[in-house]
Amino acid sequence: MKIRTLVAGLLYTVFLAMSAALHAQTYSTNSDRVTVHPDNGNGDIPPIRVLTGAAAGISIAGPIALDVANGEMFVVPNSLDDRVRVFPINADGNVAPVRELDGANTGIDRASGLAVDPINDELYVVSADGDSIRVFDRTADGDVAPLRTIEGPSTGLDFTNGIFVDLANDEILVTGNQIEGVLVFPRLANGDVAPIRNLSGAATGLASSQWLFVSNEHDEIYVSDRSGSVRVFNRTVTGNIAPLRIIAGVQTLLEQPQGIFLRNDGELVVGEENGRILVFDRLAEGNVSPNQVIQGAATQLTSTYGVAGLNAAEGAVGFVGPIFRYSDGFESSLP
Repeated sequence: MKIRTLVAGLLYTVFLAMSAALHAQTYSTNSDRVTVHPDNGNGDIPPIRVLTGAAAGISIAGPIALDVANGEMFVVPNSLDDRVRVFPINADGNVAPVRELDGANTGIDRASGLAVDPINDELYVVSADGDSIRVFDRTADGDVAPLRTIEGPSTGLDFTNGIFVDLANDEILVTGNQIEGVLVFPRLANGDVAPIRNLSGAATGLASSQWLFVSNEHDEIYVSDRSGSVRVFNRTVTGNIAPLRIIAGVQTLLEQPQGIFLRNDGELVVGEENGRILVFDRLAEGNVSPNQVIQGAATQLTSTYGVAGLNAAEGAVGFVGPIFRYSDGFESSLP
């Protein structure tokens, strides 16, 4: 029998309390709002919560990140500017942020990706126009300088979009329109450092990689590509490597996929820029219909960009937690 020792985790009582109140919900950013739908939803269903209004200050909503451990939601309120706003994770209606990261010292130039690490208390912000990854204290507020910055010609960062922080392997993975693939850095990288892996090339089929999700359980990377596909790769591959599986075709309804994450139940959730949330089996391949489609006027999904889930299998782009790390590097959302 394999014995694992818990070396870093969240208090289980906190996890149970948050899970009972907020379990099985999918968050998405849409134009001037954040909508929350039940994971088992299908069709033209209304959201169970909507964060919107003058106090929230959301206009062209960008990426979103959830911090279950601390009960917070991180949102880029306008995908064309440089701010990150923090709200209570259960915010509903016209709610003001509890913190805002903004100002010249942050160095953020168009925030296009977010990830939260509640174990090390850090916030990762991708700067698309600044071609950088900036790491802040999780509770940073105001015009605050980053703790670390990955930036420079050696990094290969170019109009970067999505980010995933893989705590089990101490790695940062990023995607981007100009990267046309996936770049991987050590989690503690700082300065003008080259990636340790670079997944790109014609064989990958990645023409405009948007967001990504990493599953350590399955040792896979799931990448949404704006060309209209989701591509699945082995987690450790580098170079010009073909995907293990591709989800694409008319029946998939994938046209301009954006945010992506894997749920505990093995379902893959994809946010579509055309205003819908699609759910596929993890092993789906080819021109297959989604198992669930949340779409229609009642859903309030308009231009869906970021998606994040409270029951993500091991974290998602912009979402890391609740995470329990063991002595052998294994991670799980359950202790």
